[in-house]
Amino acid sequence: MILDDYVLRDFMLHFSLVVGSLVVLSLIFTVFELLGDILRNQVSPYVIAEYLLNVTPYFLYNIAQYGVLLAV
Repeated sequence: MILDDYVLRDFMLHFSLVVGSLVVLSLIFTVFELLGDILRNQVSPYVIAEYLLNVTPYFLYNIAQYGVLLAV
């Protein structure tokens, strides 16, 4: 029981770090990819933040499988 808790805690720590960092990198890449359109159309920071908040679950869903592979 104690070993199972230790292994699961260790896996979840590494999993959350990997997935969190990959999601942040994906969000930063998305902002820089859209930066030309954002500046050209003068989009407000509120709209950009709302878009990033709405696209985050999509990134989480797609990156979680890579997080499992990298956390093991």
